[in-house]
Amino acid sequence: MTLRFVQRSTPSVLLLTCGFLACGGTPSNTAPAGEPGPPRPPVPATGDPVPRSGPGNPPPGVISPGPPIDPATINMKHSGSPVVGGRCPTGMVPVPDAKAPLFCIDAWEGLAAGDLGAADQYPTWPEPASRAASVSRAGVKPTTAVSWYQASAACKNAGKHLCTVAEWTDACDGLLGPGGSAFPWGDSPDPVSRCATQSAAGPAIFKEVQPTGSLPDCRGPIGAYDLVGNAWEWADPGLNRADGTPVAAKLGAAFYSGRPPAGLVGVPDHGRCDTAPALEHPPQFAGSIGFRCCRPPEVP
Repeated sequence: MTLRFVQRSTPSVLLLTCGFLACGGTPSNTAPAGEPGPPRPPVPATGDPVPRSGPGNPPPGVISPGPPIDPATINMKHSGSPVVGGRCPTGMVPVPDAKAPLFCIDAWEGLAAGDLGAADQYPTWPEPASRAASVSRAGVKPTTAVSWYQASAACKNAGKHLCTVAEWTDACDGLLGPGGSAFPWGDSPDPVSRCATQSAAGPAIFKEVQPTGSLPDCRGPIGAYDLVGNAWEWADPGLNRADGTPVAAKLGAAFYSGRPPAGLVGVPDHGRCDTAPALEHPPQFAGSIGFRCCRPPEVP
């Protein structure tokens, strides 16, 4: 039997808590906040997966999750036609520019107001109990310790969708398609005090998640704040595993995430816009991860 992944149709530190890695693999310490949801019982392999007809409807022949995904295979850049004259709602900024945006992204990390529902919403998601709706607002502590399912539901309930990996990357580097800056502020690494992250050595700079937009220099080229640091952000790579569960990606690092020392090879720097997403968590994991929402522009 050959296991494969299927495309999912979606809308268009040495003081570290997690070490230099992305809170997975072989971390040097334990990240703050929650634990993964209860493990799902193993299921027998019954055959190759097929594309599901819609969110929350995996194929009836549930099979094993399959081998790990190589993050380097995830599409990190967007393609499409900008909407001339399109507008973005309050709390969102246009990408790539206001005259002809391709999509809108929350200017600040999400605040989920309301009942988040269960962390594990497989197989039918989002579940009706997830009534929380995401709000993009400056000066508030963003919601963390949410699962990928809960984050996706909170965006949907706000009339948006969980940002795709490509949307997040384009907003971070300021350019649609290939290219763009290595960091939200340009190509040269700046002192870590610009955004809420950690240095490769030295005392902790930030003890907890900071209010959204409280570091004015941590602003990307299109006007979104805290894309690097503060809270990891869930994103959607648009893939399902072979058992029908969505592949959950996280990007941008957090306040406890350390930047690898210069010259260290083989350790991803998640403080960069062009680093492939971390994929080690199942979608029901509700650790110290937040989210951000996107949506198409409003057409006049």
